[in-house]
Amino acid sequence: MASTISSGCFGYRFFKNQQWKVTNYALLIDAVLVGISFKLALNTRLERLLLLTFAWFINLLASWVLLKLENAIQRARCRLKQALDKLMIQDKKPPRNEKYLVLWVLLAVLFLAAIVSSLIIYYPSKFKATASQREDRKPTRSSLTSQPPP
Repeated sequence: MASTISSGCFGYRFFKNQQWKVTNYALLIDAVLVGISFKLALNTRLERLLLLTFAWFINLLASWVLLKLENAIQRARCRLKQALDKLMIQDKKPPRNEKYLVLWVLLAVLFLAAIVSSLIIYYPSKFKATASQREDRKPTRSSLTSQPPP
């Protein structure tokens, strides 16, 4: 019985950590795709749509994995509750209502990342600074020394 409780707790923690890792890797892949779009300077609409489709596919795949992991977490919770009920151990904590809160936050983050990366990939000119804009932002030596002291 103790092994059931131990495995239930381990499974719960393991699946929660996996949810965070899946989300982090999906966000990392989104950032890489945005970087690729800037580095390759995609000119045609077809190239941008292909990269955009890949970004959405990665985010949808990550969302599917998150849902699968949430199902595994629910099964681990159920097994743990059954084991505690057999041992007649009462849970002293009040029931928590945030069972799905982390899942929804992670899914929302993935959805927002997909939207932002889609905008950046499809409209790169609105997010890319040109060489003249970069030069305008650089402080020059004369502009730093010509300012009057306070």
